[in-house]
Amino acid sequence: MNVGKTLFAQIMEFVPWTSFSRIVARYGGDSGVRRLTCSEQFRVMAFAQLTWRESLRDIEVTLGANSSKLYAMGFRHSIHRMPSGAGHDAMKMHQVMPQAMLFVRGENQGISHNPLECTTADDIQLSINALASFIHHMSQEV
Repeated sequence: MNVGKTLFAQIMEFVPWTSFSRIVARYGGDSGVRRLTCSEQFRVMAFAQLTWRESLRDIEVTLGANSSKLYAMGFRHSIHRMPSGAGHDAMKMHQVMPQAMLFVRGENQGISHNPLECTTADDIQLSINALASFIHHMSQEV
């Protein structure tokens, strides 16, 4: 039986949370938010990307099936059903704070939101470097 941190919790330790919090505070990202804070939203979306979830329903079901492990993974709230239509989260979030999207080059002729979607480890590393650089740059402006 594993008594240490989950792999997801260990990966989340690499996120520069102090810089992340400064950016959220700068743009008032958590103002008026009761439960789904920016950091919690980030954790959910990171989990979805790292575990190849295909939809919001897939994310909800997977996290719900592991509800006893959520706290150890870094989540601080239980999972609730999130009805959603087509479109990116940024469509609603832009009303609260500025949004940016990081697109990662994919293989298979650009198939996305599909089990056939894939990318190389090198492209993932480039994306991680770009995100880290962006977070660092934004935190310097605060």
